[in-house]
Order: sequence, then structure tokens, then C-alpha cells
Amino acid sequence: RCSRDWSSDVCSSDLKSKFNSKWKQLQKYCAHKETWPRALIDADNLLDQAMKNKKIKGSNMGERLVDAQKIFSNNEAIWVAHKLCNKVQENQKLRLKETEVKKALISIGQGLKDLGVLK
Repeated sequence: RCSRDWSSDVCSSDLKSKFNSKWKQLQKYCAHKETWPRALIDADNLLDQAMKNKKIKGSNMGERLVDAQKIFSNNEAIWVAHKLCNKVQENQKLRLKETEVKKALISIGQGLKDLGVLK
């Protein structure tokens, strides 16, 4: 479990290890265009799980993102990534550009670092 005090937030090594493992696993989906949607969806879900673990308030991911906005170093980039993930979930055949996928994953990765669950 992670401390609730954001100023001195340190996650257990087990939790960090779990998030790092899942992050590395989803990055494998970046190798092929066909699996980019899965990479985005898994990354978005991982960010949501991290916020839940941090006890960030909200009944859905959007509400949790609003509650956590001061924690993120680039809140706007997190929202752009989340909206792209929502589009992908609505339309699995959506044509994605490599640059937008990379930007989204970099943003989510930074969000996970900001939350203290990713190295």
C-alpha cells in the first residue's frame, strides 16, 4: 500500500514492481500497429488502477483525473491520452498514428511516475 501523504508518498517496492511489470508488458503491444489499441487501453486502465490505489476520489476515471490534476506534471497531456483511449474503445478500427500513440503512452507513463508507481 502507498502512503496517503502526497508530499512524502512512497510506494512499497512490491506495488512499484507490479506496476513496472505491467507497464513493460503493455509496451510489447507497441511493436505492431494492430496491437496499438490494446497498448493504449491497457495503459489507461493501469493509470486508473494507480489512482484507485492512491485513494483518489471519483466514481469513474474522469472524476479521478479531475481530483488528481494537481499531481500530474502535465494534466492536459493525460486528458488527451485518456480521450484517445476512449475513442479507441468506441471504435476498435480507428486508424491511429504512431506519433499520437507514442505521445499518449509517454503522457500516461509520466502520470504513473507522478503518482509514484513507476520508476
